[in-house]
Amino acid sequence: MGWRWKLGTAALILTLAGCGGDGSFSPGSSSDSGGSGNGGSGSTDGINVCTLAPDAAILTAMDSSALELPDFETTGPSGPFIGCSWGTGWLLVQIAEADGIILPPVRLEGCETVDIGDVGEACPGQVSFFVDGIHTSVSTIDRHPKELLIAVAEVFLPYVRDL
Repeated sequence: MGWRWKLGTAALILTLAGCGGDGSFSPGSSSDSGGSGNGGSGSTDGINVCTLAPDAAILTAMDSSALELPDFETTGPSGPFIGCSWGTGWLLVQIAEADGIILPPVRLEGCETVDIGDVGEACPGQVSFFVDGIHTSVSTIDRHPKELLIAVAEVFLPYVRDL
């Protein structure tokens, strides 16, 4: 239970940290149909994170021997975040418009700066990066090594740049 509690606490802190700001984020629809959102003009409105990057690229980055990704479920909007969860904790990817990378108020043990996007941070169970006004986080409750999460973040980087 210890590591799940820590990861849950870290996710809650990140979500709460992202809820502040100037209110310019307009959460969009994260339905499987990739709906048009709620009429806001944000660059993440209506994006279906579950289909943002090709499955094959995600599996390759995860070094998975599986033939396909586990079933996905859209997540969000949750605060400013919209996202996708593959399997039960296998992989969670969330994006949100932001003024910079969204980090917890207290740096978690085992975190380090990584060279992804304009600013990147890797912590146990989560890798986050900021590029072109969008914060992206890749996390897991499964015990995937940080290096695999960095590889998945690098898969999503060009797609986030194109938003």
